Amino acid sequence: MTLHLEIVCDLFYMDIETRFYHRRSLLQKRIGNGAAIIPSSVETKKSRDQRHHFRQDSNFFYLTGFSEPNSALLLLGGKRGPRSVIFLRERDPLKERYEGEHLGLTRAKRRFKIDEVRNIENLENDLTGLLKDHATLHYVPAVNPEVDSVVWRIFCRQSDPSSRFPYQLKDLRAELHQMRAVKDSYEINCIKRAIEITIDAFVKLASDLPSLKSEAHAAKLLEQYFTEFGASSLGFDTIVASGKNATTLHHSPLLSPILKQKLVLIDAGAEFNGYSADISRTFPVSGKFSTAEKEIYNLVLAALETAQKRVHPQATANSIHLAAVKEITKGLIDLKIIKDKDWQTAFTGEKYKPYFMHRTSHFLGLDVHDPPPPQLDGSITHSEPLRLQPGHVITVEPGLYFDSRDMSIPRHFRGIGIRLENDVLVTPHGGSVLTSRLPVTLSDVEELLK
Repeated sequence: MTLHLEIVCDLFYMDIETRFYHRRSLLQKRIGNGAAIIPSSVETKKSRDQRHHFRQDSNFFYLTGFSEPNSALLLLGGKRGPRSVIFLRERDPLKERYEGEHLGLTRAKRRFKIDEVRNIENLENDLTGLLKDHATLHYVPAVNPEVDSVVWRIFCRQSDPSSRFPYQLKDLRAELHQMRAVKDSYEINCIKRAIEITIDAFVKLASDLPSLKSEAHAAKLLEQYFTEFGASSLGFDTIVASGKNATTLHHSPLLSPILKQKLVLIDAGAEFNGYSADISRTFPVSGKFSTAEKEIYNLVLAALETAQKRVHPQATANSIHLAAVKEITKGLIDLKIIKDKDWQTAFTGEKYKPYFMHRTSHFLGLDVHDPPPPQLDGSITHSEPLRLQPGHVITVEPGLYFDSRDMSIPRHFRGIGIRLENDVLVTPHGGSVLTSRLPVTLSDVEELLK
């Protein structure tokens, strides 16, 4: 039975590994005759003998699907043709009794569609020979300090530069971010699954809100539901903010009570197979919005809907943001929060910024704030803004935040914080709202809370 299960697992990884193999092959074409080193993340100390939860570096995971620390991927171009090597730790029976099984070199040779598997302990010695005759080394810095040191020692040899060792270092992140920006069908399905898990958890939590003791209680229960519905981890630290705490953008859940007559803002996302969801909703704990809350909520909702309509190929993140800002500026004038008569003057003067201070969109993928694709034209500044294309996944998340101490705004708006956030896939024909199943209109949210 054990042998049978191992064979099944090997077949599963062979199928998935083909996808990672194609990504590595594409990167090798991009670097030409150069070499590239992509290190894994490292385990970090929490305190004394405790460690933080390990999370693999997104670039390394994108190319390998491998989730263990103490690893590195080496890709080689050159005269001998494309070649790939993965360095990882060998199995240690004693350590495995404490930490669980590691993959090890023997099983890695079966799992990875790769030319060679080597022990990470020999990285520096092996690189001396493997990097021979490669003039350029492409590297992902600031991920693994030990590998940083190895690369720097190789680069800083006292002998003169020669063709035998790299004498040029290039940052590989620009190439990788370009590749990661457009999601393939597998990635889109993973993001959709993360979103479905997150939606199911939000819906289940909504009915619990009046009975919960604190923001921290709500956050932990939501994360429990993520696990119950199949999440592998959290996409980011959960935000639960009750009452005036919602006016702090990245409020960490505390033992502050869930106030029955106030709003609670929840910004959270499950992670599935490394890919993250990112959803924000604002709920009235009592089940009904007050008149002031309705006015602000409907304004944020109008900005959300207006901005979502601007998501399409060739649109820019700035055009989406400006659409939301214009809607919010007009609404703030109507509510007499902005005193200007002319919305264009208020918009140009950024009178909205004390209440809507963040951007409307960011990319989403292996990182909740996935890196946007750089424009690889060799210039430092670009006259042409980045334009969206099919396969990009972005958030749309307008919000309004009114400081409870701000005496310049009407009293009934003070202390209200509302953010609404959807995840949107750019398609050839426009934008597909992946989070549309989660209620967002006033009436639907109140119905959800019944």
